[in-house]
Amino acid sequence: MVQRNKELFQKCFPSGEIFALRSNFEWGYFEKEKEFVERYLPKTTSNILIIASGNGREARPISHMKHKIVCMDNCLMYLLSARTLFKSEKTKSVHLVQADAESLPFADSSFDFIFFSIYSLLKDKRFIVMRQLLRMLRPGGIILLTTFTPLYHIQGPRDDSWAFFKDGEELRNDLSLCGCEVIEEDVDPKRPGYRLAILRDKNNIL
Repeated sequence: MVQRNKELFQKCFPSGEIFALRSNFEWGYFEKEKEFVERYLPKTTSNILIIASGNGREARPISHMKHKIVCMDNCLMYLLSARTLFKSEKTKSVHLVQADAESLPFADSSFDFIFFSIYSLLKDKRFIVMRQLLRMLRPGGIILLTTFTPLYHIQGPRDDSWAFFKDGEELRNDLSLCGCEVIEEDVDPKRPGYRLAILRDKNNIL
């Protein structure tokens, strides 16, 4: 299945081929991402949502912790790869959902922790999605947000429509407008193209 998915990606999605492969699945977390997960992920059994999950990179390291994990992506082939990989590891705690980030099919107050990567989300869409995330977050819940920094290299044209934040101040100011409080943020030391931030709903804090 993984080899067949690889061939499909090479034909249809050359730039996204890596999400069909085990190598991405085995990467685990970026250095700063791992630090934030260890610090903020609930220690008790919780409901966790991973948006733009690809083949399940973020889910794999925590899939043995008895959390209820939903991996969501709009690409069916990514999810088919994830299903094959998790099945090979006999993982039963991960549920796969095909959906679009701009129309999230989950009830209010559904999740304790949300991974959200806006790698390819256009700037004029990000506030729409962020407000949906706050709707789905339980009181005291946490969002781990991954965005680009200006150091990130994109193949092809790049302009202000991309979801870049030039620095932490812009990130904090923009996210505050949609109801988020930035608890902590930093650039990953080994991947300076990525900025990670821990968010919560500033109007719904325990």
